[in-house]
Formats: sequence, C-alpha cells, structure tokens
Amino acid sequence: MELDLDYELWPFYDVIVGDKYVIGIVRASNQRAYVWHRESGRFLGEMMPYGKGPGEAINVGSAVFIDDSTALLFDMGLSRATVYRLTPDGFSFDDVIDTAAWSSGAI
Repeated sequence: MELDLDYELWPFYDVIVGDKYVIGIVRASNQRAYVWHRESGRFLGEMMPYGKGPGEAINVGSAVFIDDSTALLFDMGLSRATVYRLTPDGFSFDDVIDTAAWSSGAI
C-alpha cells in the first residue's frame, strides 16, 4: 500500500486502515483526521468533525469504519461523532451523532 504523504502531516497519532480507505489522525494543536483512498493512494483531504456551535474547537480522538464507505470521527470531549460517506473521489458529511446518549443508555 502506497499513500501520497506529501502534505507534511506529522506526527500521526493513530492510523485506521480500512478495506478501501485509510484515516490518519495527526496530533497538532487540535487533532485532525485526514483520509486517503487505499487502492490509488490518493489524498482525499481533511475530514473536519462538526462541533456543537460555530467556531468551536474540536479534536478527533479516534475514528472507525462502520462499513467500506462510511466512517465515524469521535470527539469524546464534545460527546460527538461525525459521520462521513467516502468515495474514491472524496467524501461528504452525512450526520452528527450525540454520543452522550450512548453512555446514558438512552439509545
């Protein structure tokens, strides 16, 4: 697997390798997530999680693939998970899930 890493995105805090995509979480002032198409190695961009309000600082704590074209980015400080749909040409925001309900048993 070869990825286009010519973006000075270092150091990686975590790397999540899925069947079709790779997500790299970079440790910076705010942890950010970047995604690559695995087969082509093409860099698709930064997946920005959505906060509770405009301009709110967010940190990607972890990420997971729920199928071969859907990823969740977690910010446990804000109790949010952001859902993204992935394609070989890019990705799109799909939804925000309030993860506070997960720990309260309200789901």
